[in-house]
Amino acid sequence: MQSDIIEAIYDAPLTSRPWADLPAHIRRAFGCSAAMLTFSRCNGSQTQSQSIYDTAWDSRAAWPLYESTYRHFDPINRLTMRTGSLYDYDDVAAPGGGEDADRYLQFVKSLGAHYGLFVHLGKHRGLDAWLSLSRDTDEGNFNAYDAGKIKALLPHLQRAVEIHCRLESARNSASVHAAALADLGIGAILLDEAGAIVGTNGIADNLLDQRRTLLRDEGRLRIAGMDAPLQRLLRKQEDGQVIVAGQNTDQEMHLLVRRWIGGEELTSGPVFAIYFENEPTEISVEGLRRRFTLSPSEARFAALMVAGKRVDEAGEEMGLTQASARTYCKRLFARTGARSQSDLVRLVLTSIARLDQ
Repeated sequence: MQSDIIEAIYDAPLTSRPWADLPAHIRRAFGCSAAMLTFSRCNGSQTQSQSIYDTAWDSRAAWPLYESTYRHFDPINRLTMRTGSLYDYDDVAAPGGGEDADRYLQFVKSLGAHYGLFVHLGKHRGLDAWLSLSRDTDEGNFNAYDAGKIKALLPHLQRAVEIHCRLESARNSASVHAAALADLGIGAILLDEAGAIVGTNGIADNLLDQRRTLLRDEGRLRIAGMDAPLQRLLRKQEDGQVIVAGQNTDQEMHLLVRRWIGGEELTSGPVFAIYFENEPTEISVEGLRRRFTLSPSEARFAALMVAGKRVDEAGEEMGLTQASARTYCKRLFARTGARSQSDLVRLVLTSIARLDQ
């Protein structure tokens, strides 16, 4: 039985609804009328709490009353508990407990929770966690054998909470990354070694759903009109290179390919990150001039090339001869350090010049 609970404990932070099923496992294993996990984080002057519970009785009427009135009197919010130590109702009602403790005990006992145990699981990355168990009179009070079994589970519960905090930290970092890119109008697609999509932001999702230049194909990223397997193409690309997708169509896009941080490690996570602008913003000529120390005409020529114009097309738009256009191009490459037009696109897309509007 204990091995089944331990397995459920380590599964708890990994499920789509973290911790939702664990209280039921614990309640049944220890013959309880209720089991509850509580998580709390203090943000400045505010404390945010979340409780996940399972009861043998109908809690639909009692839970709103607990939230509105009795949560404040709950021992986990009142008592200073030593991490890993078990506390029962006698500890709650100890001298000094006062009327608040009496009100809480009257409330929970009216529900059938005549006996209780509480344990602080520790503080993990600013998140406090507690386990609360209760029994009714039919089940009887917790004894030393019960306490020993519960204590044996505490190291596993504490590790699982730490795993949960690490996962949440990673999810939050990914969310911040995706949101920041979305604010800049940039789509992001994360790929694994085989080219399978393992992450996207909202802009990328919208474009993939349109099934035009970039498509989902059985969970993998496919670029319309590109015959070579994408992972082979990615492997050939140097970090920070640009792939031109949808060439010679009205859906042409520049895709910036970067190796994901940590992508060299042996993990099943992202290996490549692909960034793009779904609706490219007009590059500021003045921003290019300042960023790369260009003359106004060189900056204008660079902006045209970044927009996808060929050398002769950019020259024609600026009223230059073909020879002058080629001279501008060479001078532009020398000043920026670019080796090709795609390299110039990469330099501009990854520089602050594109934000200088």
